[in-house]
Amino acid sequence: MASQREPDRVLGLEPSKAIHPSSLEVAGGEKMPFDANTTDIPWYDGLLKNPAYYCDAKNTAGTVEYMSPGEYLSRSAKAKGVSEEFDREVVAPGYVDSYAKAMGAGAKFPMPVIDLTRGEQEGKHRALAAEKLGVKSIPVLMVKKCSESKDTRY
Repeated sequence: MASQREPDRVLGLEPSKAIHPSSLEVAGGEKMPFDANTTDIPWYDGLLKNPAYYCDAKNTAGTVEYMSPGEYLSRSAKAKGVSEEFDREVVAPGYVDSYAKAMGAGAKFPMPVIDLTRGEQEGKHRALAAEKLGVKSIPVLMVKKCSESKDTRY
């Protein structure tokens, strides 16, 4: 049986510095609307569950970082090579509104991803919905090459 700190090890977090989603709150004392244990994308969830394999076989590392929705939007735009202003314009407002409504009602969403190995992101509409609700911090899976896992440019 895995210890209570097992997810911290799998996610590459130091137990003393680990931040658990249940301890994070949004404006007004509501609970975190994200599940930091899943991206709901099998490839990235595999990376979370078996980091040694992905590093050895695919030269890919992933860490969960907590950041503001605005920081996520800025960093994901930079990873894709576009301006944040442009990236904020290319959205489906209906999704943002429906996600914000569901989050406000207590729904949990999978955490967003910024994949620096591919210059891609997944989760912009969720981050915009969280920003709309005043969420201060969201979990984000940051994906890099193992050889670049110490890179702090992004």
